Amino acid sequence: MRKIIVVFILIGAFSHPYLALGVESRKVTGRLSLGYDNLTLTQNESTISHSFSSIYLDSKLSLFPHRKRFGGIFRFQNGFKVISDEENIAFNQADLGLALLISPRFSSEIIGELKQKDIFPAEDSSVQGEYGYSYWHSGVSLKFNGEDFNCSIKYLYHQRNYKDKDFFDSKDHQVQLMTNYPLSCTLTVCLTGKVTTSRFSRQQEASLQELQELSLQEHHTDTLYEISLGSQWIDNFLINPSYAFQRNTSDYSEYSFYAHQFSIIAAIPLYWEVTLQCYGQLQFCRYESQGSSSPSPPDEDNNEQSHDVLVLSLSRDIFKRYSLEMRYLLSQTGTSSSSGKYRRQSCSLSMSYLF
Repeated sequence: MRKIIVVFILIGAFSHPYLALGVESRKVTGRLSLGYDNLTLTQNESTISHSFSSIYLDSKLSLFPHRKRFGGIFRFQNGFKVISDEENIAFNQADLGLALLISPRFSSEIIGELKQKDIFPAEDSSVQGEYGYSYWHSGVSLKFNGEDFNCSIKYLYHQRNYKDKDFFDSKDHQVQLMTNYPLSCTLTVCLTGKVTTSRFSRQQEASLQELQELSLQEHHTDTLYEISLGSQWIDNFLINPSYAFQRNTSDYSEYSFYAHQFSIIAAIPLYWEVTLQCYGQLQFCRYESQGSSSPSPPDEDNNEQSHDVLVLSLSRDIFKRYSLEMRYLLSQTGTSSSSGKYRRQSCSLSMSYLF
């Protein structure tokens, strides 16, 4: 397995288009991390703790850099994570964004993202902390840039397929309307409205025969309505607090809920050229009935499904191309029953190098 890891890292490094092409409009970052992870599952009161090491490469390439009305960015990421003697995780992601300036006031953007996550459990492993999946994300947006404000409308499509847990598979359609209004040169307010329709699979949650006996469909559909209000202050520091009200309706009442969500993003320079970055999210949910379950399993690389999240990091450039980062992650989710609840904590120390 160690040989497979080394081969994967070498293939990932040399497959990056920036390293292979040697183009000028590139930005390549490599990161090596060591850390400790702790996952607690409320259903059986079990705790999974392990140390991990990971290597990660992130490449960004500017497309059509000399075009004034048309441009784009291509980004490719690969990483490999070794979790004690339990399992190894391979991560690959490609992102493409194309922007078109239609007129001085209107612009359009097309985005696409493909993510692949593979889990390689050890032969003597007794637990599995994460699950492999493939994820596709695409969308198109139209933006208006006014003198006093700007607004945009966006359509997004998401599709996630888990390799071992079919009943977590989902297909999402989202329409989003967002407006920004600057109150001053440092303060901007933002109002956003979203409507997301999600179709979840129920297979493996119950067999097809059991679903028919219970008069349940093979899939269930949720519709999430969300309106949020946020602000952004940029001066000597960055702070971005926001509040969102969410209403989710479903074919089955155990998935329907009301939620109030508070979040904040901040970046504050400290002493000795150290920067503190913070992301926090707190969600208060009220489900219409008992017995609901989490729509996705724990995933350290994706906190979208977590109800409560806290990420703290301290970073500092130590040389021209090197930087250090200390990071702490706390995420947890839960529903009206304990079957879907978990709590994850992670601490890591990383060194990055800019090629």
